[in-house]
Amino acid sequence: MKFSNIPIISIVIVNWNTKKYLLECLKSVYSHLRNDLIEVIVVDNASSDGSSEMVVEHFPQSILINNSQNVGFSIANNQAINASHGRYILFLNSDTLVQNDFIKEIDSFMSNRPTAGIVGLKHIYPQGGTQPSTAPSPNLLLEAINALRINLILPRKINGNIFFGQFWDHDTTKKVGRVSGAAMVVRRDAIDKMGPFADDFFMYSEDDEICYRFIKGGWEVWFLSSVEIIHAGGASTSSVWSRLDKNIRMLEGKYLLLSKHFNKFKVNLFLATMLLERLASLIKTCFVYGNERVQLRQLKTAESKWIIDKLYQVIKTHRHMPS
Repeated sequence: MKFSNIPIISIVIVNWNTKKYLLECLKSVYSHLRNDLIEVIVVDNASSDGSSEMVVEHFPQSILINNSQNVGFSIANNQAINASHGRYILFLNSDTLVQNDFIKEIDSFMSNRPTAGIVGLKHIYPQGGTQPSTAPSPNLLLEAINALRINLILPRKINGNIFFGQFWDHDTTKKVGRVSGAAMVVRRDAIDKMGPFADDFFMYSEDDEICYRFIKGGWEVWFLSSVEIIHAGGASTSSVWSRLDKNIRMLEGKYLLLSKHFNKFKVNLFLATMLLERLASLIKTCFVYGNERVQLRQLKTAESKWIIDKLYQVIKTHRHMPS
């Protein structure tokens, strides 16, 4: 396989105060991948831990974009897209580690599937074991099945075929609805035609949105089981956000995704099924004891209130719209 002078893959890493993780991530990239086939772009969202200085000192071959404020994940990734030249763009979280040289494998996979717009890589926990990183496209029926806990009575194989995620072993390369943005390859031609990440997402669900939008535009989303990336998870947010803050932000991201691609009636139904799921979780806390019971109740109560408030806002706005 012959390669041109244009890098095969542009590797994009958005960083916010994860200096130690970023250092190890960049070490793994440059030690395992052929440097003449890649370019590495680091976007630093106004870190205060010396991340930028570390990149300049230890990895001067990288392209470094310094933001004066934290602009979020989507805008930072889009800045890197504009500065990149690769045939494909690999979006990597700063808390990931590359384990081997997979450039030719990804290039071959994408070349043999010209309609593959996005490819997710297999995530491995630092302590070992597969980390779920796939899901179906947003679907009201599947949300209802989850909310009503019907999935609990389905055989694991059926759950895996429908929901992917934790029910699926991630050992098979296949088309899916969504992949995690922690290690996601996107074809440049697809970005040129479908657009980059949606700027109004700060963090969470921006990867779901781009997958859904690409599929609607005729591109395929694939999961590639043969390329493994170690992913710690939550490095940027764990030190500054509580579990409740993180979950509320995830709800906000999901709501934004739904609002972009579904009408108000379907958005309300989605919210209603999400509320049912939280109420079911509240009932489940009756069987949990100790501090965990209190924490879960507080968490699910707060999430339920957020969804109820959002439902009320949507209904109120709809009522006051001119006929």
